Amino acid sequence: MGSLLYNYLKDLDQVNDYVFSDHAAMYLSRPDAISNTFNNLLDDLGIINLKVIDGRTRSISSKDIHSFRHTFIFKALTNDPPASIPDVKSMVGNIDDSILKIYYDHSIEKTTRAAINRLDFLN
Repeated sequence: MGSLLYNYLKDLDQVNDYVFSDHAAMYLSRPDAISNTFNNLLDDLGIINLKVIDGRTRSISSKDIHSFRHTFIFKALTNDPPASIPDVKSMVGNIDDSILKIYYDHSIEKTTRAAINRLDFLN
C-alpha cells in the first residue's frame, strides 16, 4: 500500500467498525456509488488508478475498492500469524466460502513457498 493511502487511512476518524464508515452507510442506499467515490479519493490523493491496455478502447481500473478488499483479505490470510477464516469473514462482511477458499489457497501457496525458501539444504 502506498504511503499516501496508508497515511490517509491511519488518520481516519473511526466512528464504527468499518474502515470507510461513510462508504458503509452509502452502500445501504446506493451500492453502485462506492466505486466512484473511492476512485475520487484516489484521484484526490494523486494515486493513478487507471491503466491503458493495448487493443482496448477504454482504460481499466487497476486500483479500486474491490482490489482494496482483495488485498486486505490476502494480507490478512498471509499475515504472521494469519487471521482465521471466521475472523476474515467477519471483517470483510459478505463473502462466499468458495471465493474465500481461493484467497486461502493462494495464501497457503505463498506461505509454503516461503517455508521452502527458508530451508537450508547445504547443511
